[in-house]
Amino acid sequence: GFEALNEKIVAFRMASVEEFDSMFTSFTKWAAGGDNQDDVFEGLMELVSKAGIFVGLRCLMPYALQAQDEQLLQDIEGLAREILELWQEAFKGFDQLPPGIRASDMPSAWENVRDCLLDEAKAPVAMRLLQMS
Repeated sequence: GFEALNEKIVAFRMASVEEFDSMFTSFTKWAAGGDNQDDVFEGLMELVSKAGIFVGLRCLMPYALQAQDEQLLQDIEGLAREILELWQEAFKGFDQLPPGIRASDMPSAWENVRDCLLDEAKAPVAMRLLQMS
């Protein structure tokens, strides 16, 4: 009685695995364009780690603003600025961005740090990196 349901579940799981395989294959091809694949993957892991921190800073920002804690605001914006600068420099030397990341996802050098923290659309690369990982 559950054969039709089982077939749908298996088809769904296979589609998920195939999507992951496709993403992994395209990412591996992209990483092969770097000088050293281990360095590329290690660097990307740092970028993903910083993405998690950046999202955390986004969550803290409204509370720091509400508390009017200037030192905390300075600290948050300083760390966020370092992360944004890291992302701006990260993919220089590559012919293209990693799969799943578009040029429009990347922060611009002229973006206001506070705006990037308060508006996810200003630097969507944070969420893209987390989704990719």
